[in-house]
Amino acid sequence: MDYIAILQAVADGIWSTPVVFFLFGVFIWISWKAGFPQRYIGLGIRTAFSGESSVYQSLSVSLAAVLGVGNIVGVALAISLGGAGAVFWCWLAGLAGVGVQYAECLFSIRYRRQGKEGTACGGPMYVMRAIGRKKSASLYAAAVCLCGVAMGAMIPANSINAVLTEQGNVQIVIIPAVITLLAAVVILGGAKRIFEFCAGAVPVMVLFYIGACLTVLFICRAELGNALSLILKEAFHPGCAISGVTGYGIGRAARWGAARGLFSSEAGMGTAGISAAASGHGVAAEQAIGCACSTVWDTLVLAAMTGVTFVAAALHGGYGFDNALTLAGAAFSLIPFAGRYILPISLVILGFSTIIGWYYIAEQAYRFLFAGRKIRLFALLWLAAVFFGGIASMELAWTLSDILCIFVMAPNLITVMHLLPGSRNDAFKLKLLASLHKKYKRKDTFRGI
Repeated sequence: MDYIAILQAVADGIWSTPVVFFLFGVFIWISWKAGFPQRYIGLGIRTAFSGESSVYQSLSVSLAAVLGVGNIVGVALAISLGGAGAVFWCWLAGLAGVGVQYAECLFSIRYRRQGKEGTACGGPMYVMRAIGRKKSASLYAAAVCLCGVAMGAMIPANSINAVLTEQGNVQIVIIPAVITLLAAVVILGGAKRIFEFCAGAVPVMVLFYIGACLTVLFICRAELGNALSLILKEAFHPGCAISGVTGYGIGRAARWGAARGLFSSEAGMGTAGISAAASGHGVAAEQAIGCACSTVWDTLVLAAMTGVTFVAAALHGGYGFDNALTLAGAAFSLIPFAGRYILPISLVILGFSTIIGWYYIAEQAYRFLFAGRKIRLFALLWLAAVFFGGIASMELAWTLSDILCIFVMAPNLITVMHLLPGSRNDAFKLKLLASLHKKYKRKDTFRGI
């Protein structure tokens, strides 16, 4: 048995159906203890886009990290391995993840500290250290660095290279080299350049990708109802077959849908809290729900739209769900004239933003471990991982990310559950903020709360 097969067996054991349902239970419990902040998604969106530049910048970095390969290849992979029902479970994982991400951001903002360069820094590792769990803090920070290499450097570079090499006769090392060089221009410019890039790039890539999906859905509008019906039926009923597409059991659909949903939104990993800690001063609960909306855009909107688009296109074209890249490419190729270029352009834009956004998150974890020493060395190692990821095996990168995810999530979720009983006032404050905003339609009326 080769080493990739061994790692895949470990990943399958970690992300087995019982573990997935257990995580769902944990996510729902956290949402309940946090006062179900999903009710205040509207307040979070208004907060992020109401002139609070620091909250928007923190949200844009978090979105840059999570908006990427998981929204395209990850969703396509979930459908190919778990059937159309995986789209529903991916969406449900995102909905439950909003509450978890709110709690992560809330505690990260509350326990953040001032860095040597005058910028705020925080995240689950700082929270763990503040409550006396220093070993867990170090373990979490180390896991974030390693997970970032797989999820934030290798996978995006690998997917970009894979899709671009299919477009023409390009040497395999050329594309990774170009990606690495462009990433170096942004990363070596420091945190300011990273924030500026993410704040400018996120709206462009979101609008571009939504436009592409809506165009495909319009072309396949006759199959939209059948696609939604198939997604719901395969999510709960095993063994059904519609339009020649083989049905999958609820366990398999939930396993792959939730795993890809968690990969896409990164809820439970605490990475959103790391970027949220850089937001400015203000009401912690309000800033937290604003930053937590990255899951809303990533999973509840884009990942769900991607899944429905791919299923509808497959029914329209009469082909199956066997190959993830074929599933994605065939859907966008339905667009006249420019269709064949949509997938490469989307993967390049979203994948490159993931490399940049995840670097900031991993760099903060590295700073925590080594007190900010030799940051340039870490940047160079990150760029080397980007280049290596472009020429490495895709199965290796995806499998490593699945394994490392659990080592990031475990200490973070334990810390969140430990601190949640003391967050009742924040749940009440969210309710008050939402009611005041609805009453007065002005944010400055409750700024001092």
